[in-house]
Amino acid sequence: MVYRNHNNLDLVNLVQNQKIEDHLASLQYARMIQKALLPEPEIMKGLFKDYFVLFLPRDIVSGDFYYVFSRNQYICVAAGDCTGHGVPGALLSILGISFLNDILQLKSDPKANRILNLMREKVMKALHQTGEKAETKDSIDIGLCIVDPAN
Repeated sequence: MVYRNHNNLDLVNLVQNQKIEDHLASLQYARMIQKALLPEPEIMKGLFKDYFVLFLPRDIVSGDFYYVFSRNQYICVAAGDCTGHGVPGALLSILGISFLNDILQLKSDPKANRILNLMREKVMKALHQTGEKAETKDSIDIGLCIVDPAN
């Protein structure tokens, strides 16, 4: 009787370990996707004479992101910190990067205040936020700088 229970425990442990490995593989794949959305070092080198990036995610995927976009004579640089850690934060960071791309593709003369206001509207719409007190307060804290190297 004890022998049979021991075999059942081994089977349960095996199944649980497989689930953990599957989740870990999924998170590592998500990290690859998230990293692919961040600016390539070659882009940064082409835009800035001197720069550094300190990106140290706490978890496998992160709610933090950095962003660089160049168009005409303008360079847009942003650093974002999304509500939550791990997967929830990473999902918000992907939204943030996507929204910045959408907004900056349309703006020929970007203004930081307009970009941030549009970001806020897009985040609220995507998360079905209305401003009510009882709803979740998921958000993206973001620093945004528009640089005109000619000036």
